[in-house]
Amino acid sequence: MRRLVEIVLHDMRSVHRGGGLLNANVAMVSTTIQRVAPRLSLALATHESVMQRAGAATTKIAAWVEGSRTNGTLSAFNQAYRKRRLAAQRTGARMMPYNTMLARLNRAMASHAAAAQTCAIPPDILRAVFGE
Repeated sequence: MRRLVEIVLHDMRSVHRGGGLLNANVAMVSTTIQRVAPRLSLALATHESVMQRAGAATTKIAAWVEGSRTNGTLSAFNQAYRKRRLAAQRTGARMMPYNTMLARLNRAMASHAAAAQTCAIPPDILRAVFGE
């Protein structure tokens, strides 16, 4: 993928020399990607298939969140949040509200949920959510 980006940028720079910035719109970038991908033997997904995958991932995440609330999977997150909230209270520091942290967890779990079969919250996700 990195190579594709490098070649696309190279091809576009050769068309738009000067100033160091590319003056391109979505259509131009899309056309360049479609022209370059075959050189690298890359198959491009259609817009429809990408939207289907995104919709499926969104549905999967929503189901995970709802299931987590009912089956206790969120207990590790809740414990981590409570521990940090109590520590913040002791030191007089501020802690983000629970709903804000839960939204951060949902975003962090998006890529994990799309690739993983488990709904467990990995420790690296918790560290990322809490900014550690």
